Amino acid sequence: MKRTLAVFALGTALLAGSAIAQSPTQGIAPPGGSPRQPAVPQRSIKITAEQEYVIKENVKDVHVTPASGVSNLEMGGKAPANVELHEFPKIVTEKVAAVKMHKFFVANDQIVVVDPKDNTIADIIK
Repeated sequence: MKRTLAVFALGTALLAGSAIAQSPTQGIAPPGGSPRQPAVPQRSIKITAEQEYVIKENVKDVHVTPASGVSNLEMGGKAPANVELHEFPKIVTEKVAAVKMHKFFVANDQIVVVDPKDNTIADIIK
């Protein structure tokens, strides 16, 4: 019985490994072609869905005036120079340590998290 279980576990591991090896990789061009999909910009901070909820619920209570005339926001890009950056409410920085050193602004019904050191957009919470 132990041997059968061990053989079954080994077989499952081998099948899973081959499936992973065959999965397509995003952003890498196949030989002689162009990439299948463009690489997705990476967030510079890690925020879970639960933490996003905490941020949304507490930022809406601050009643920040949304920035007007802002478009083409993307992670890794620069925040517009004419936008006023706000400190996160204390309850947010207590519950979401990742944004403690960041600021935010609201635009297009989104909360844009900005690294104030270099004005880079760290995350966009929709």
